[in-house]
Amino acid sequence: MGNSSSRHTASNQTTFELGSTIPNNIYPHSKQDYDNNILKQLILNRRLGPFYKGQVEPQMSPRGSVECPICFLYYPSDINYTRCCDQPICTECFLHIKPTPDTSQASCPYCVQDTFGIIYNSWHINKNTEIQHTTFGQSPTRKRRCAIEPASPSVVLVGHLRLPKRQFNTNEIRQRSYSDRDTVDLESWMVRQAVRQSMNEYRRSNRIKLEESPGVLV
Repeated sequence: MGNSSSRHTASNQTTFELGSTIPNNIYPHSKQDYDNNILKQLILNRRLGPFYKGQVEPQMSPRGSVECPICFLYYPSDINYTRCCDQPICTECFLHIKPTPDTSQASCPYCVQDTFGIIYNSWHINKNTEIQHTTFGQSPTRKRRCAIEPASPSVVLVGHLRLPKRQFNTNEIRQRSYSDRDTVDLESWMVRQAVRQSMNEYRRSNRIKLEESPGVLV
């Protein structure tokens, strides 16, 4: 009875660690191609960051604040980080990275490495940290880690969340294959452009600050 009640409570839980198990819909026109049950379980098991409400400006908080370079919104610093190049990415943008139709995997939008995946370290588990400024905002001090293998138990790949192909009609897959490939290529290009723009704006802003500072040689 108790176990049944616990499972029922977990299945209906929508808030978790000051976030949510439900997307904030920042991509309202994006087609949902992921499994909601798997998504919720990954969040509740602390393998994927919850959906935090993104802010336009960084927030002062013990948890720190970090900008997702794809949607340009600020989140608590304990969001997801890419397994390959250790860059932040919010859960909603992670879901928006579409796998290619033939491999069910994707390339990293930052370093373009194959088999894109993330790791998530909950702030509730790693509270004893100091705040430092990073490229994308404030985040708890942590050593930059090396790339983690895609087969690691701590890594969540984009393919882990996708619906099995058998759930789609074969004819539908055949009809959509070319248009899907074009969509994936366009979305990947747009993501890369957004990341480049974010990086360039950050460098330009820092250079202007240095030039305006008295006594600083540039």
